[in-house]
Amino acid sequence: MIDIHHYIHRADESELKADIAFIKETLSTLVAQGALMAGELQRLQGEVQEMAGVVDSAVVLITGLSQQIRDLAQDPAALTALADSLDSKANELAAAVVANTPTPQGVHPCASSISMWTTQDNGAQARTDHATM
Repeated sequence: MIDIHHYIHRADESELKADIAFIKETLSTLVAQGALMAGELQRLQGEVQEMAGVVDSAVVLITGLSQQIRDLAQDPAALTALADSLDSKANELAAAVVANTPTPQGVHPCASSISMWTTQDNGAQARTDHATM
């Protein structure tokens, strides 16, 4: 016959209380982090929805612009005015992108610039850098 003895050693009650306190604190931290992340997610969802509206507006603008060019093909003065308007809107859009693009940490905002490429009459391309500050 075999004798099997099984002993259960109960930990010190103070150790159990410390473990329970640690578990409660960790759980509380996780709940707080979850609430913070939920708020950030909601903010990001709003920004994505706003951006979708901006993209849709840009698509409508570009589609309408191509039709305007077709309609004005026989009127050079009107085409020039349309091109000037397009240049103005492109500059507004570029400025808005720069203004709403966060500067990476460690990079001074004065270091940002916009480079624009233009095609000259002889077909050569020229680059112009514009400081944002």
